[in-house]
Amino acid sequence: RMRGISPTANAVGSMAGIGILLVSMYWNRLGPRWMMVTMLAVTILALLLSQSRTTMVTVAIVLLAYHWGNFRRIPFMLIGVALATMVFLFVLPYLEDVFVLLSRSGQASEITTGTNRAAIWVAVLEVWSDRPLQGWGFGSTLFILPTYSGLFSAAAHAHNNMLEIL
Repeated sequence: RMRGISPTANAVGSMAGIGILLVSMYWNRLGPRWMMVTMLAVTILALLLSQSRTTMVTVAIVLLAYHWGNFRRIPFMLIGVALATMVFLFVLPYLEDVFVLLSRSGQASEITTGTNRAAIWVAVLEVWSDRPLQGWGFGSTLFILPTYSGLFSAAAHAHNNMLEIL
């Protein structure tokens, strides 16, 4: 996955997502249209190449809320919610197949376990419960989690800021 300006591909995705939001929200106030289209194309490409699914979903939700979030558009919002509900109910029997399509590895468990984050979070809470008052020190998960039984060696951090602080 891509890296370069930032240490991780997810950070590149976050930067691209912010760029998409800014260009979309200030479309009428910024420079020439060809420049806006170019900026939007580059940031969308960066977001897609980063494969940061959380950022993709967040950008979609924020843009929907921004562009549809006023009282005049409530009927359209209700129609959109109804359509989304119908699509969800149609897809529900095939949910595992959809998860396989959405996953990078081709396994539904990647989505259902949050790329194994659930196991990491359980381990972090168990390790924290050993020393709840003094803790282990910020960043110590880099040394503790890879040695924790039941986790894989790539589990170097908690994947959650609150748990990382614990």
